[in-house]
Amino acid sequence: MKGYRCGWMVLFVGMSFICPAVASAQGRHVSIIVDTSGSMRDSDKSRYTLQLSQILADLLDTDDSLTVIHLPPGQNDCNDRANPSLAMQFNSAYRSSFQAKLDKALYYSTDNNFAAPVHTAQADLEQHKTKARLLLFVADSGGLGKNCDAKLTQDLQALRNQGVTIAAVNIGGLGAFDANPAFTFTTGARDSNDLVKSVAEVYQKFIGAKHVQTGSTNNAIEFELESQVKNAYLVIVADGRLNALTALDGNPQAGQVDLNYKGGGHAIGLDGLQRDYRIVRMHRPQSGHWRFQVPDLKKTAGWMLLQDSALALRLTSAANAAQDITTPLEAELYDQETGKGVYSPRPPAGFQASVEIEGRTVMLHDDGQDGDRKAGDGVFTASTRFSQVGTQQIRLNLQSSLLDRHSEATVQVEAVDWGLQASVPEHVEVDNPVNLTVKIQPGVSSHSPMPPQAIDVYIDGKAETSLYDDGKNGDTQAGDSLYAGTWTPHTIADYSLDFKAVAGGNALPTKASIKVIGSIRFGLAIPVNFGRRSSNSQVQNHLDLGNDTLVKGEYPLTLSSNYSASGSVVEIDLGQGWVPLDARPQPFVLGSGALHSWPLRLRVGDCPASVTANDHFSIEFSGTDANGQPVRHSVPLRLEIAADWWLHCWWPVLATAVAGLLGAIVIYGFWSPSRFSPKLGVFLSPEEDINEGFFHPIYAQRGTGNGFYRDARVYIRQDFRLSGNAKGELARLRADGKQVFIRPAPGAVVYRQNFDGEWEVMPANETAVNFGVIYKDSLGALFFQLRNG
Repeated sequence: MKGYRCGWMVLFVGMSFICPAVASAQGRHVSIIVDTSGSMRDSDKSRYTLQLSQILADLLDTDDSLTVIHLPPGQNDCNDRANPSLAMQFNSAYRSSFQAKLDKALYYSTDNNFAAPVHTAQADLEQHKTKARLLLFVADSGGLGKNCDAKLTQDLQALRNQGVTIAAVNIGGLGAFDANPAFTFTTGARDSNDLVKSVAEVYQKFIGAKHVQTGSTNNAIEFELESQVKNAYLVIVADGRLNALTALDGNPQAGQVDLNYKGGGHAIGLDGLQRDYRIVRMHRPQSGHWRFQVPDLKKTAGWMLLQDSALALRLTSAANAAQDITTPLEAELYDQETGKGVYSPRPPAGFQASVEIEGRTVMLHDDGQDGDRKAGDGVFTASTRFSQVGTQQIRLNLQSSLLDRHSEATVQVEAVDWGLQASVPEHVEVDNPVNLTVKIQPGVSSHSPMPPQAIDVYIDGKAETSLYDDGKNGDTQAGDSLYAGTWTPHTIADYSLDFKAVAGGNALPTKASIKVIGSIRFGLAIPVNFGRRSSNSQVQNHLDLGNDTLVKGEYPLTLSSNYSASGSVVEIDLGQGWVPLDARPQPFVLGSGALHSWPLRLRVGDCPASVTANDHFSIEFSGTDANGQPVRHSVPLRLEIAADWWLHCWWPVLATAVAGLLGAIVIYGFWSPSRFSPKLGVFLSPEEDINEGFFHPIYAQRGTGNGFYRDARVYIRQDFRLSGNAKGELARLRADGKQVFIRPAPGAVVYRQNFDGEWEVMPANETAVNFGVIYKDSLGALFFQLRNG
């Protein structure tokens, strides 16, 4: 892929991430003004403007909205009013019809008439004041036009003053938009390298992320994801057909991975070529190396990755301050999706936090100094002064190796005689007294004001205690402008504290918060003693934490034991029946109002393994306390188990072996003897010509089968019959594997015909029968032959 093609793909893929990265509690709204003038026919033959609008629509959340505005035909009048017919509103319920309308509207045939589109965008953005708003221009480098540039710039500046982000992509390089003061940022693209840089610039300045990953592929895509990512979007755009992606083995875990987010889409370019796009959405993905594959891709495709971090910075201290009195501003990292604070002993790599106040920047720190309450508690503090009275807009800046994010907060600054600065611990244990202090500072405009008589403390809106500067009841020194006192919380909760001055000069109230937590302290371990046990026995006891164990609050813990001996088991009843207490952790909740004793039992089966007093076993409690610190407690487990006499335990094995041997002997006695073939039989004839006789199947004769350790046999009788009985026999036939042996009856003479046709007397012992050989008796009255079938 050369020239603009790969770069354009990356550009529009990158621009598609504008929408999901703008965070707002009320959602986001994006208005796009697309240059549909005739000059765009050469600049965008592939109609990537259409594809950009489609991708943006697909990436919208349920609270977000999108409007695409095109240029009108005819002459340009700078005072042209808003024209709703130029705008297309996206409704996720009618995705297909919206894309069809875009396909019809975004063709390049108009003049550079920006007045009506700008005023249409103004009206559109006015309807979404509660949302984070972006106005994006996608156009060639001609700007807003010479005649209307001043008028439209003034209109756009009014939008920017209302908090609307205004951006532009100048196709063909930097142009008039770049010099326009109304634009928050602009970027230009002359070739594919510029396109990648343009995307990175838009991404950094608007989205608030630094690490952009893009590339081209004809098969596999690989990239790295950072930690604390809320959503990651991988967008692929191809100059041709594009199938849904597949995830390769070995990827990290994620809350959800949608390999074909909203089904993708396509655009038909002015060159008649269909260009497809696909989106992969990864919700709450784990950090690490990710790999995907694009199957059956005929042409090279461009791709880009968005990592929409969940982290942001917010103000947690009071939203009021006293003029020219040092005020500590506190902020914390929080998860934008859950709204909960995020504490980590190690902030993100390259982390820096600052606040912009009255034109100056003050760094936020978490080192326990210069007003910071506690080092490493996740609360970042900046001590500063406000010189101007009134409502102040301050800006919070979050910087890391990945992020460059900003948020705003409002602080009400007042001129007062006294400023109050409260100092309370971040958290305390329930039922323990808490030292509360407030330092008073004179305001710059006051002239020897009377200090407050006391500082009343309101806990969650209710007056609970008062602080004094009299050297009593917790106050260390009278008259040092430091008011102190104690308060004892009796309930585990998060409390909001309001400090209000009583009498004296005008003082600005202040706020603080405190977290009252529980506590868990294990006492001395009470061993569990099961004593000495033997086989087929059971004994019960209790696992008891004792009276000196102190528990306030509720704590999820686990119980386990290193006891492991075959033939015996230790079990515990945690309230839901007996369960084995072994190396597998058993979860339970240890609470202040619950029992601290649980039934235990030892069950010993038949032939257990021996356990001696020298074998050391224990029961382990494991979990964390209210501060997140590990909690462990070990209880010794004492027992002995006597092993049974070896013959008592092994006799079933021996008996089984003997029975098996006997069974094998019996089975072999029936299985090993040989059998006659089912088709085997004997021709009996009174003539030497055997064909004059009759065929007698052996299987048809009773008693001719095999027996216990006895081969199958049949007797040929003088009366032209076969029998399983030896009475009246002339000769006996016996099966032996695949052979048959013949033996004359005792005292009888049997002849067989040799190959020369002569008759010879058979030996008295067994000989192998040759099929096809004719046998006869001594009188020549009975002839027989053995045949198969």
